[in-house]
Amino acid sequence: MMLRVKKLIVLAACLVFSGCNFGANADQLDMHEYKSPKGFRFSLANSEIQDTIALSFAFACGLVCDDQKNYAAGYVATATAKAGGTLSLSAAETYESFRDAGARFNLNANSDQTYVEISAPSRGIDRAVDLANEVLTKPVLSEKAMLRLREQMAKQREENELSAEVKAFASFINTGVNSEAYEQYFSPHAADLRAVQLVQLQPWLRNHLVTKNILVAVVADVTPERAGLLVDRVLQDLPVEGPLKFPPGGALKPVGTDVITIAGDGGAQAVVNFGSINKRPETLQEWLSGNMLAKIFAEGSKSRLFADVREKIGATYGLDLDFNFYESMAMNRVVGRVGLDKLDQALAQMRLSWKTFREEGPTDAEISEAKASMLNEMNNASRDHSRAAGTIRDYLTGHWTSDEIANMPSLIMHANLKDKALLAKLFPLNPIVVVAR
Repeated sequence: MMLRVKKLIVLAACLVFSGCNFGANADQLDMHEYKSPKGFRFSLANSEIQDTIALSFAFACGLVCDDQKNYAAGYVATATAKAGGTLSLSAAETYESFRDAGARFNLNANSDQTYVEISAPSRGIDRAVDLANEVLTKPVLSEKAMLRLREQMAKQREENELSAEVKAFASFINTGVNSEAYEQYFSPHAADLRAVQLVQLQPWLRNHLVTKNILVAVVADVTPERAGLLVDRVLQDLPVEGPLKFPPGGALKPVGTDVITIAGDGGAQAVVNFGSINKRPETLQEWLSGNMLAKIFAEGSKSRLFADVREKIGATYGLDLDFNFYESMAMNRVVGRVGLDKLDQALAQMRLSWKTFREEGPTDAEISEAKASMLNEMNNASRDHSRAAGTIRDYLTGHWTSDEIANMPSLIMHANLKDKALLAKLFPLNPIVVVAR
């Protein structure tokens, strides 16, 4: 994920070539938590890789905090606010001002957070944060823009609703967790988007862009004092509190041994969703360890599952891994397309591979490679301040502290990937198996 690239390169090399000795704090990221003059806590990761100052904000609630009537309004509200300009600048002038500052700006929402991303070179960051504040506090919500964007989104949803992948994913979620809020998030409908009205947009933004409990990540070569002032300028005049709260976490459903079969696209291949829905990780160590285990099992052509299903029996045309966490659950899901003529054979092999990995865990060689790969991912992410800030923000939403995140290299290095309890949690006896055919 992050920073001080020379240290991370050394760490990755030490996993592949043994015998390295680390100096003081060599397994720590240069990141600390501070408080802005107006009292906002933020995590600052110091990096000199780019002359870019990146700020990433996670507001307390995302789309699952809405009731069904307002749920789709979040998609339309954030898109319309980005496209509509401000009270003092037209849409074109706002766009040109961001461009002249060399800045990137994003306002969006997902299941668990409404988020804002701002980045610009040091020469343009002051203009960028002031523009961002105008978009957040004084947006022009144009009905013309809303109708255009609403229809674009609805058409995309209509295409998705016909997709075997989307149908299988929705069934996978509904099988594993009893949560209407998350079922709604993963199964949106075009009709919900077309029903959104202009009058819903401003209240949606006002209720979601509240600064209480906000999470902020800054990646830049700046002092804490400078970073704090930039944070304050972005958030000034936004409401402190709002009415929304996360819905109660959905209870996990017991999973049986049956294959759940739904209608697919009628082709020669079936879409398979295979995996588990679990309680969200309690610690960053658990998340990092689980992520590495999931990748050993199912990510890429070197994974256990790919070798077992593709190379041994030639029964899949690709596998994708979806390992993610949300406010009330975590997901370890494999997605693949399998020829109908070898579907039964493939499913049997997937169950066997799952069971074997649960019982035996990874080899020492797989563990070393997984740790080196994750450190290399951190190294790559650190090369882009915007990407690094967004990644830190996402980890902060996991309720993990700046100190824990700063300790990530050490957590990766010392992860116990043969932990039987963690293997049993991520790879339960009965995986969820959904087939769209």
